[in-house]
Amino acid sequence: MPRTEQKKVTAVISKDEQQLLSYFVTNLDSNVYGFKNLPQVVMGAIFAAYSRSPLTAREILLKKFLGDEEFQRLSGEIVGLMAGEQSKPLVDPEKAEAFYSRVLVQYGDDSVAELGVTHTAIESVSNIVAKLVEDRRIGLNPLEKSSRYVQFNDKNQSGEYNYHRPAKILTTNLGKTYIEAMDLLFDTYSTLLDSLKRHLSTRFPKKEGQSDTAYNTALRAQACDVLRYLLPMGTLTNLGVVGNGRAYEYLIQCLLASPFPEAHTIAHKLLDELRQTLPAFVRRIETERGQESVDYLRQRREYEFDLQQPEVEGISAISQGVRLMQYDQDGETRVAAAMLYESSSHPLDAIQKTISHETKEYVRSIIRGAYTNRKHRTHKVSRAFEHTHYAFDIVCDIGAFRDLHRHRILTQQRQAYTTDLGYFIPEDIYAIGAEKEYRKAMDSAKSAFDKLRKKHPFEAQYVVPFGYFIRFTMRMNAREAFHLCELRSTEQGHWSYRFVAQEMARAIEKVHPAIGEGMMIDWSEGGEMARLKAEQRQEEKLKQLGLERDY
Repeated sequence: MPRTEQKKVTAVISKDEQQLLSYFVTNLDSNVYGFKNLPQVVMGAIFAAYSRSPLTAREILLKKFLGDEEFQRLSGEIVGLMAGEQSKPLVDPEKAEAFYSRVLVQYGDDSVAELGVTHTAIESVSNIVAKLVEDRRIGLNPLEKSSRYVQFNDKNQSGEYNYHRPAKILTTNLGKTYIEAMDLLFDTYSTLLDSLKRHLSTRFPKKEGQSDTAYNTALRAQACDVLRYLLPMGTLTNLGVVGNGRAYEYLIQCLLASPFPEAHTIAHKLLDELRQTLPAFVRRIETERGQESVDYLRQRREYEFDLQQPEVEGISAISQGVRLMQYDQDGETRVAAAMLYESSSHPLDAIQKTISHETKEYVRSIIRGAYTNRKHRTHKVSRAFEHTHYAFDIVCDIGAFRDLHRHRILTQQRQAYTTDLGYFIPEDIYAIGAEKEYRKAMDSAKSAFDKLRKKHPFEAQYVVPFGYFIRFTMRMNAREAFHLCELRSTEQGHWSYRFVAQEMARAIEKVHPAIGEGMMIDWSEGGEMARLKAEQRQEEKLKQLGLERDY
């Protein structure tokens, strides 16, 4: 690949300016470079000006920021810092904000608020609020504490299990009902943990060549996979979030508009922290316009919640299942036409109309040829597969939903977390003779939920365990279907979402054979612990690097 000609910045700036600039950029002469030692607000201002300026980003930093009288003092300070004579902060946050505000006024639109990114930890929040955070699909990248690798049987310093205690319930005569149901779920989880591990070690005995670390890690994960069904939505978790200013702004607005007081508390705390890391990017939340946005979101939710329900006839499943509700009858033709489009000079609809008169086998041969050389699921199919869509109605346990919820390049809608659709009992619970204890805890949660929902329909959801079923929809294009079905059907995945992914793939192949056949689906039922092979591979990689596990 020929190198792009790029004017050398070093040819037009002095040696002192080069020294100054080198403290903020990773190199002075390549046409690809990074930035360092700059606050988010300054980076946002540089890139906001970048789109409207003929200057390079280096030149904008040097001439428009470092050369400004407000930043002129930096020249001497950075030289001193490099000589080891400077220790105080180089950039005054208030002055940096002034730069950003100036740019925002001149070039301002919502996209400018995407130019600052920061990392935030949101800890000890319920799974209810965690899902509200993770509902934001664009601009945020959340990572959540795993129910597979972490055991949830610990207690806090007060000797209490780690679950959310809503004041709205605990200050009423229903508080005892709530606490007893939650404690029973965690007591059962804790009581069954060791006996389940013993059972699993018998069911999946350690084989020759398997390392103790990999085996024990997989054993723990398998036990946690079984017992997570007992964890209620009020279980406290931790989230790490990476996001840009606009995404954080919308997240806070959505949390403030939520019916959960816990979400309001997190929103205010999050705003306090972002005032320190992305202050200019989230200031709009506190304006009249920001409050209007929160009011709109709240009113929209209340309107939809209060809509009168029609009398519906038809399917009302109360057990696990996947149903393809909608799909494009001409989906394969759409995908084939899109494959022909880029090398053509004709309109897409004209190509589609033309090949619609061809045989199905002709159309399908075009599609099948596109994945002939595909060797691995990480080899992505082309965007042509985005031209047809599928909509699924899914009833599965909440635990599986939580994993499927992490897929964001699609449209998801869910119903409330309730105990109305029944619950799942893992076969290993039967195997260790714990069906009675398991049912007692799950039935107690249902009893508590039914009592709580009469006066507290939102807070009642905290007591619903992951093992209860939830109904939700997923609408996606074929390209995302490849990604989701292939990833979630792999043998190291949890069996409940593997079932969903496999059923989705079956449904797609039935209506669009050429598309479904191209998916690399793992149809196995799994003959050993789900994570064992993956843990063994990881163990080998760590050994090659001379490293040890840290969990």
